[in-house]
Amino acid sequence: MSRREDIANNIIQTLKANAYTKTGSKWVKHITRESVDFQELSREAFPAVFVETSNEVREDISMGGMGSITRDATIEYILDIYVHGANRDTQLNYCLDMVETALDADRKRGRFADDTQLREIEPIVVGEATPYKGVRMVFDVKYCYTTGVA
Repeated sequence: MSRREDIANNIIQTLKANAYTKTGSKWVKHITRESVDFQELSREAFPAVFVETSNEVREDISMGGMGSITRDATIEYILDIYVHGANRDTQLNYCLDMVETALDADRKRGRFADDTQLREIEPIVVGEATPYKGVRMVFDVKYCYTTGVA
């Protein structure tokens, strides 16, 4: 499996492992990397988190023998969070805190990365009269890998 895929799986597993509050209630009901129309989910599936990889920047840091190259990379992981119903702003603020706390607990993504940082939080426009509200969290994950190694 690729390092990028290992990191994405770690993010998913970290969120699933931290899906319950101290009181035992579930703060997130649906976590996936699958492309889903959030408006087709049942009300019981909210709050929902969708994780996807995005832009990546790479830089060669050394050339090794046998054609191997060591690279530093920074990849964006986008987490779209949707809530439904009353108190949408409060629900989103709570979800933002829970995601940030969960991912900050292991910034090395289970030894697959060098660092994880929350870079941006922005609203997702879903319509003023809708019972839904969404926010996008963008995390930069820095990691190093070597190509050409069998």
